[in-house]
Amino acid sequence: MGSGIDWMNAIALSGLPGAVGRIPAFGVGALLMASVGLFVLCLLRTRWRLAGVALVLAAIAMAVHAPRPDVMVSANADAVAVRGSDGRLSILRNSSDPLAMRDWLSADGDGREPKDTNLKDGFLCDQMGCTARLPDGTWFRPRVGRKQLRRTASWQAS
Repeated sequence: MGSGIDWMNAIALSGLPGAVGRIPAFGVGALLMASVGLFVLCLLRTRWRLAGVALVLAAIAMAVHAPRPDVMVSANADAVAVRGSDGRLSILRNSSDPLAMRDWLSADGDGREPKDTNLKDGFLCDQMGCTARLPDGTWFRPRVGRKQLRRTASWQAS
Protein backbone atom coordinates (compact mmCIF):
# COMPACT_ATOMS: atom_id res chain seq x y z
CA MET A 1 0.00 0.00 0.00
CA GLY A 2 2.85 2.39 0.76
CA SER A 3 4.35 1.96 -2.70
CA GLY A 4 0.98 2.73 -4.31
CA ILE A 5 0.70 5.98 -2.37
CA ASP A 6 4.29 6.86 -3.27
CA TRP A 7 3.48 6.22 -6.93
CA MET A 8 0.37 8.45 -6.73
CA ASN A 9 2.39 11.23 -5.09
CA ALA A 10 5.05 10.92 -7.78
CA ILE A 11 2.58 11.50 -10.61
CA ALA A 12 0.35 13.97 -8.78
CA LEU A 13 -0.16 17.33 -10.42
CA SER A 14 -0.35 19.30 -7.19
CA GLY A 15 3.31 20.27 -7.42
CA LEU A 16 2.86 22.03 -10.75
CA PRO A 17 2.41 25.80 -10.83
CA GLY A 18 -1.25 26.81 -10.77
CA ALA A 19 -2.45 23.34 -9.76
CA VAL A 20 -3.73 24.52 -6.38
CA GLY A 21 -6.38 27.21 -6.46
CA ARG A 22 -7.80 29.19 -3.56
CA ILE A 23 -11.23 30.74 -3.36
CA PRO A 24 -12.65 32.96 -0.64
CA ALA A 25 -15.17 31.46 1.73
CA PHE A 26 -18.84 31.95 0.91
CA GLY A 27 -22.07 31.58 2.80
CA VAL A 28 -24.35 28.63 3.42
CA GLY A 29 -27.03 30.10 1.15
CA ALA A 30 -24.86 29.72 -1.94
CA LEU A 31 -24.01 26.15 -0.99
CA LEU A 32 -27.65 25.22 -0.43
CA MET A 33 -28.76 26.84 -3.67
CA ALA A 34 -26.05 25.04 -5.64
CA SER A 35 -27.01 21.73 -4.00
CA VAL A 36 -30.68 22.18 -4.86
CA GLY A 37 -29.73 23.22 -8.39
CA LEU A 38 -27.60 20.12 -8.90
CA PHE A 39 -30.35 17.99 -7.38
CA VAL A 40 -32.92 19.39 -9.80
CA LEU A 41 -30.53 19.17 -12.75
CA CYS A 42 -29.61 15.53 -12.11
CA LEU A 43 -32.94 14.07 -11.04
CA LEU A 44 -35.53 15.71 -13.27
CA ARG A 45 -35.98 14.44 -16.82
CA THR A 46 -38.23 17.18 -18.15
CA ARG A 47 -37.51 20.73 -19.19
CA TRP A 48 -37.79 21.71 -15.55
CA ARG A 49 -34.23 20.46 -15.07
CA LEU A 50 -33.01 23.63 -16.80
CA ALA A 51 -34.17 25.44 -13.66
CA GLY A 52 -31.30 23.61 -11.96
CA VAL A 53 -28.84 25.39 -14.27
CA ALA A 54 -30.37 28.73 -13.28
CA LEU A 55 -30.08 27.83 -9.59
CA VAL A 56 -26.43 26.81 -9.95
CA LEU A 57 -25.63 30.05 -11.81
CA ALA A 58 -27.41 32.07 -9.11
CA ALA A 59 -25.40 30.19 -6.45
CA ILE A 60 -22.16 31.03 -8.25
CA ALA A 61 -23.17 34.70 -8.35
CA MET A 62 -23.97 34.59 -4.61
CA ALA A 63 -20.60 32.98 -3.85
CA VAL A 64 -18.67 35.52 -5.91
CA HIS A 65 -20.41 38.47 -4.26
CA ALA A 66 -20.28 37.17 -0.68
CA PRO A 67 -19.52 39.99 1.77
CA ARG A 68 -16.08 39.94 3.38
CA PRO A 69 -15.36 41.70 6.68
CA ASP A 70 -13.07 44.74 6.73
CA VAL A 71 -11.85 44.20 10.32
CA MET A 72 -11.36 40.95 12.24
CA VAL A 73 -10.19 40.55 15.84
CA SER A 74 -9.07 37.23 17.33
CA ALA A 75 -10.91 35.79 20.33
CA ASN A 76 -8.20 36.82 22.80
CA ALA A 77 -7.52 40.14 21.00
CA ASP A 78 -3.91 39.20 20.23
CA ALA A 79 -4.36 39.64 16.48
CA VAL A 80 -6.18 42.14 14.29
CA ALA A 81 -6.72 41.85 10.53
CA VAL A 82 -7.69 44.81 8.38
CA ARG A 83 -8.64 44.69 4.70
CA GLY A 84 -6.77 47.27 2.70
CA SER A 85 -7.87 49.19 -0.37
CA ASP A 86 -6.28 46.48 -2.53
CA GLY A 87 -8.61 43.87 -0.97
CA ARG A 88 -5.82 41.96 0.81
CA LEU A 89 -5.61 41.43 4.54
CA SER A 90 -2.97 43.08 6.69
CA ILE A 91 -2.48 41.42 10.05
CA LEU A 92 -0.94 42.75 13.26
CA ARG A 93 -0.39 40.38 16.18
CA ASN A 94 1.16 40.23 19.63
CA SER A 95 1.36 36.48 20.17
CA SER A 96 3.21 33.76 18.34
CA ASP A 97 0.03 31.69 17.85
CA PRO A 98 -0.66 31.63 14.09
CA LEU A 99 -4.04 29.85 14.31
CA ALA A 100 -6.31 32.88 13.81
CA MET A 101 -4.06 34.25 11.09
CA ARG A 102 -4.03 30.96 9.20
CA ASP A 103 -7.83 30.71 9.43
CA TRP A 104 -8.33 34.28 8.24
CA LEU A 105 -5.94 33.89 5.31
CA SER A 106 -7.42 30.60 4.15
CA ALA A 107 -11.01 31.88 4.48
CA ASP A 108 -10.01 34.88 2.39
CA GLY A 109 -8.48 32.71 -0.34
CA ASP A 110 -5.05 34.19 0.36
CA GLY A 111 -2.06 31.92 -0.22
CA ARG A 112 0.28 33.73 2.17
CA GLU A 113 1.57 31.97 5.26
CA PRO A 114 1.24 33.39 8.81
CA LYS A 115 5.03 33.79 8.91
CA ASP A 116 5.04 36.04 5.84
CA THR A 117 6.84 39.29 6.64
CA ASN A 118 4.65 41.49 4.44
CA LEU A 119 1.45 40.77 6.38
CA LYS A 120 1.95 44.02 8.36
CA ASP A 121 2.34 46.19 5.25
CA GLY A 122 -1.09 47.79 5.61
CA PHE A 123 -0.31 49.15 9.09
CA LEU A 124 1.53 52.38 9.84
CA CYS A 125 3.20 52.18 13.26
CA ASP A 126 4.92 54.81 15.42
CA GLN A 127 5.53 55.41 19.14
CA MET A 128 1.82 56.01 19.80
CA GLY A 129 0.56 52.80 18.18
CA CYS A 130 -0.51 51.49 14.81
CA THR A 131 -3.16 52.60 12.34
CA ALA A 132 -4.51 51.17 9.11
CA ARG A 133 -6.67 52.59 6.34
CA LEU A 134 -9.90 50.72 5.62
CA PRO A 135 -11.22 50.26 2.05
CA ASP A 136 -13.71 53.14 2.49
CA GLY A 137 -10.85 55.51 3.39
CA THR A 138 -11.45 55.75 7.15
CA TRP A 139 -8.61 55.10 9.59
CA PHE A 140 -8.68 52.26 12.09
CA ARG A 141 -6.50 52.16 15.19
CA PRO A 142 -6.29 48.79 16.92
CA ARG A 143 -5.05 48.53 20.48
CA VAL A 144 -3.18 45.30 19.80
CA GLY A 145 -0.04 46.78 18.30
CA ARG A 146 1.61 48.66 21.18
CA LYS A 147 3.58 45.83 22.81
CA GLN A 148 4.67 44.53 19.45
CA LEU A 149 5.67 48.04 18.44
CA ARG A 150 7.87 48.43 21.52
CA ARG A 151 9.58 45.12 20.80
CA THR A 152 10.09 46.13 17.17
CA ALA A 153 11.40 49.58 18.09
CA SER A 154 13.85 48.19 20.64
CA TRP A 155 14.98 45.56 18.14
CA GLN A 156 15.54 48.19 15.41
CA ALA A 157 17.45 50.45 17.84
CA SER A 158 20.00 47.77 18.69
